[in-house]
Amino acid sequence: LAVAGRLRAELLGGGDVSANDAVLVILLDRAGCLKRYFSAFECHDIRKKLYELSRSDSAVMVRSMIAHLESLLASISISAIFTASM
Repeated sequence: LAVAGRLRAELLGGGDVSANDAVLVILLDRAGCLKRYFSAFECHDIRKKLYELSRSDSAVMVRSMIAHLESLLASISISAIFTASM
């Protein structure tokens, strides 16, 4: 919960958002876990902030990080399926 509090302060506080925190929040959102840590109102504001970030100069780096993490997760999933079938 400490991480959620830090993310809340960074994303909703009006300051700059680091690329690492943006990626973490995007992954939480894609995994359907954002609602677990933030209210519906906060989720709306966070998604709005992420949209604004997607239009910034750092968006290329964030997209690259997400693509790398998604590839890694896919590899882990395939590995787990393969191991379970043996």
